[in-house]
Amino acid sequence: MNNLNSADFRMHIESKDKITKDERAKHLYGQYTYDTALPLYFTNIMRSLGYKNVGEQFIWLYFKGSAMGIPAPLSLKACDMLETYELKVIPNFRKYLEDNAV
Repeated sequence: MNNLNSADFRMHIESKDKITKDERAKHLYGQYTYDTALPLYFTNIMRSLGYKNVGEQFIWLYFKGSAMGIPAPLSLKACDMLETYELKVIPNFRKYLEDNAV
């Protein structure tokens, strides 16, 4: 992945140029396996948090040799969206798992 603090990364991610989602994904995450389509459950959760155009803000990044993946932001707005997701959704999953541990 590109250095998140690099001037090139910030310039590209903040760019107002009309580049496609795939072009941005290739630039930011090209060396990794990713999908520009998002899992429906992630999109639905983000919409329930009040976000629109979720599909334009993220790609799904896969772990090496795995079908498991994570959302990867394509913009600074997406970074903020992801922070909200982590603050509001992940703790609920953790509580659910703790409450329903076998």
